[in-house]
Amino acid sequence: MLPFITENIYQNLVLGHDKNAPASIHLSDFPIAKEELINTKLIDEMDAIRKLTTLALSARENAKIKIRQPLAEIVVETGDVLVKKAADKFKDLSLETLNIKLMQIKEVGALGYQFKVQPNYKTLGPKLGAGLNKVIAAIAAQPPAALKEQIDKHKSAALTVEGQSVTISAEDITFSILPIASYSMASDAKSVVAVNTTIDEVLAQEGLMLDLLRKLQELRKETGLDISDRINLSYSTESQALKAMFSVWGPYIKDELLCEKLEVSSDLAKELEVLGERLAVQITKINNPQHP
Repeated sequence: MLPFITENIYQNLVLGHDKNAPASIHLSDFPIAKEELINTKLIDEMDAIRKLTTLALSARENAKIKIRQPLAEIVVETGDVLVKKAADKFKDLSLETLNIKLMQIKEVGALGYQFKVQPNYKTLGPKLGAGLNKVIAAIAAQPPAALKEQIDKHKSAALTVEGQSVTISAEDITFSILPIASYSMASDAKSVVAVNTTIDEVLAQEGLMLDLLRKLQELRKETGLDISDRINLSYSTESQALKAMFSVWGPYIKDELLCEKLEVSSDLAKELEVLGERLAVQITKINNPQHP
């Protein structure tokens, strides 16, 4: 299939404008890359922001908060110049992707968390033999943040054990961040990402709206509506949370669903559950819409 698709595109976009071009894309030479046009700086920045996004998604997952639930704040702590620049440059894109309202970029340690050090007995045991316990004690005596800085920078750290120098590598210990109130965290060698997990009433209403909107869009498809069809939406619910949400987000829901009338009704057959809240709905296609 793809050879025919590319040929059709070539005939329309290339031969239609350049009569001297080969008669077929399959008679053309492969293009030669102009390496001077490759923006390596942008590639590095995108790689950095992709890693930050992965950390933030991991922090969300650790807190068991779905991406549809908006959150108030993400804190990016890093001492890396490239990561700082990428986080600032692509801030809006990241916030939209992560469904978070605000990003703060700070130096490492600004939130005041601590690291926990866990020795890897599987790698240390064979290396150290009878001296294992003494090295474990030496690891425990080190300030965790300083030890992590050495490991991150040099991939190893030197310890003094009874006057002897012992080198441990990155595979010999693991670091985890001790939790702090209201944040879920994830880290790599260059950055720590902290997601504020406090969900106030405003954020909760928006999360409820987004989950309901997803289910209503699916219901539109199940009903066989075309993407441009306009509708009326009736609903009934005993949920105070849903009632409060509709009072705030009703106009937005109408716009997203191409809905001309949103109204409370009764005896509706289709029941939905949204984040533990229940309601009944009915979607009715408008045959002669007021809007084009």
